[in-house]
Amino acid sequence: MRASRSERGLHNVPAGITSFVGRRQELAEIKRLFSGSRLLTLTGMGGVGKTRLGLRVAIDIQRAFRDGVWLAELAALDDPALVTHAMFDALDLRDQSARWLVATLAEYLAPKHALIVLDNVEHLLDACAVLADTLLRSCPELRILVTSRRPLGISGEVSFTVPPLPSPEAVRLFAERAVSVVPGFAVTAENEATVGQLCKQLEGIPLAIELAAARLNVLSLEQLLVRLQDRFALLTTCSRTALPRQQTLWRTIEWSYGLLSLDDQMLWQRLTVFSGSFDLEAIEHVCAGELLAPEAVLDQVGRLVDQSILVRDGSRNPVRYSMLESIRQFGRGKLHESGGADFRRRHRDYYRQLVTAMQPFGASQVQWFDRLSLEHSNLRTALDYCLNEPGQAGAGMELASALWLYWETRGRLSEGRRWIEQFLRSGLGPSPARARALWTAGYLAVVQGDVPAAQALLQESRDLSAALGEGRSAAFSIHFLGRVLLFQGNLAGAAALTEQAIGLHRQAGDETGLGFALVQLAIIRCFQRRAVDAIRLLDESADISNRHGERWNLSYVLWVLGFATWLAGRADDAAELELRALRLKRDIDDRVGIPLCIEAMAWIAGSVEKQDHAAALLGCARSALQAIPSPLPNPFRTYHDACEAQARARLGDTAFSAASGKGELMSLQEAVSFALEEKVIRPARETQPRGSSPLSRREAETASLVAQGLSNKAVAAKLMISERTVDSHVLNILNKLGIQSRTEIASWVTRHQDSVPASALSRIR
Repeated sequence: MRASRSERGLHNVPAGITSFVGRRQELAEIKRLFSGSRLLTLTGMGGVGKTRLGLRVAIDIQRAFRDGVWLAELAALDDPALVTHAMFDALDLRDQSARWLVATLAEYLAPKHALIVLDNVEHLLDACAVLADTLLRSCPELRILVTSRRPLGISGEVSFTVPPLPSPEAVRLFAERAVSVVPGFAVTAENEATVGQLCKQLEGIPLAIELAAARLNVLSLEQLLVRLQDRFALLTTCSRTALPRQQTLWRTIEWSYGLLSLDDQMLWQRLTVFSGSFDLEAIEHVCAGELLAPEAVLDQVGRLVDQSILVRDGSRNPVRYSMLESIRQFGRGKLHESGGADFRRRHRDYYRQLVTAMQPFGASQVQWFDRLSLEHSNLRTALDYCLNEPGQAGAGMELASALWLYWETRGRLSEGRRWIEQFLRSGLGPSPARARALWTAGYLAVVQGDVPAAQALLQESRDLSAALGEGRSAAFSIHFLGRVLLFQGNLAGAAALTEQAIGLHRQAGDETGLGFALVQLAIIRCFQRRAVDAIRLLDESADISNRHGERWNLSYVLWVLGFATWLAGRADDAAELELRALRLKRDIDDRVGIPLCIEAMAWIAGSVEKQDHAAALLGCARSALQAIPSPLPNPFRTYHDACEAQARARLGDTAFSAASGKGELMSLQEAVSFALEEKVIRPARETQPRGSSPLSRREAETASLVAQGLSNKAVAAKLMISERTVDSHVLNILNKLGIQSRTEIASWVTRHQDSVPASALSRIR
């Protein structure tokens, strides 16, 4: 299950798998440039270390950003339209809204003081330029760090070209990587000249050095040098248009490739059909056979890991593997030369089988959704193959539709709609697959609140299903047309269609659809003030979920059951049901359902005169909705507005704003813990002063810089925060210390140096 922000800390930047070598001068210069710019692009050739350097910078300065540092890795994306989806993934947001996603993202980030890292964007320059420009114009405290072979080319961009490593650092990198292959390896007086010559041949390119060092498992230093020199001499005529260092990297990869057995070369080629990461089972299913013995693949994978062709991620179970992009591009070229298009089809077939085997309404439901989240890049690749390969649009339509609950539960509504609607436009005629795709797209649209689009799609699905005699698709299309009418406020029409759908689901023997439809009708009965009927429907739906070991639908059963029980006048029982629903939704990571539970808990608290608690819960729900981001569905606005009006009337505007503001400032995890009446533990860095200082860490850092004579504007540049934020810190310092001037701040810092934490300069330099 994907970790929440609080569990991961305020960043998603991975820890380095291998040590970071050198680059002190570059780090200092990049941080200096970043202190005066909101958009910095690290450029340079492939393999020169842009990503590693960018991530190190992000880790070093993360404390300067109140709302975190967030990495979007774009190397595996082929479609520019998916760039914003990748940004949503990085921020752990759900693409719930039907609006232009860039606008939604800009609205979410507008009040944030955060750093966004866009990694490997050279193949998506236009999309990334639009995204970066829009965000920077809309979000005054946002900064963006980009790694790319070329700059974005937009206003305000500062570019830094990452150079190859100088000789001493190149030698150190070679030595550190060599130790992992030959324990005890060291650069000595005897081998120093040879190692230096190797690094000179490799022109200080980190990736080339690492690939060469990996060869010490079978070659001596002297053999390595001779083979490199010979290999480069043979390759002097290749890639005449490439820059010399690009030729060096390509030659190094070519040289590493040439030293492999034919079988290992073949596996390297075939592995490039994967995107992102993949596991051994996928490798064996997609790559084995056709001259590669299945029983030999495990050993081959081990050799490719040893030789730095594959990167092993042991933090997952099962272990997953990936490739650096330069390695992948080289292998893809070789696969194309060998006519290996069939392996792209095998890749698609494997992931189609994986999705087909998924049990979206069973005991393994959450595990399957978590697995699909891990495989998301590969799912995109499989869908892209179907979209662009002649004759495969029907298969793509089926695959995208089969993922309907995944798109919803993992909050990928816009992406799911986009894939399905592309296949719907592919020219395929009437078919059962088209009928299903239509109602799936309609369902995703209605969950987004895009009611007009949903209505058109669902009506077309209903009519086509009737013409084809497709009972299951007819049931779902009518089912979700009922939800359209519910969102339009037509309760009688919504109830009639939902009852019709329930009958069709029963007739088709489809308990998945039946369980969902019973919950939908129960919600309608609640709005019709027929709580007893709602509870009866929910009991049947709960029985279905329990019989299958299903949890996602069950969480909605509990949520609506709490609502119905509250309407029936049993507030204490209703509160307990909402607690159970919220715990379950937290367990299954249902970000769409969490704010609905917290909303209902606020209504219940308000009805039993706990107005302060109700106001705080309303703030928590608002915060949770902003994390999707999404507005509260229209049918629930009446209850929300009544709860807020009652709390304001009892508390007064000032007390209400304070209580709801407290909830709104909570992270999602904190909001859920508060609603569940668990102890909310905030990170120590936010609440604990250092030593005996009355100042927070950030205030103490600000005080230290003020004591050095820096203006508020200069302090803001050093700490990478807004000048307005510095103004606030200085005012807090004066108030906490009971002093009146900046001179007195300097005097206080001089007297209390032991209690003042090290300045941000020691971290940022």
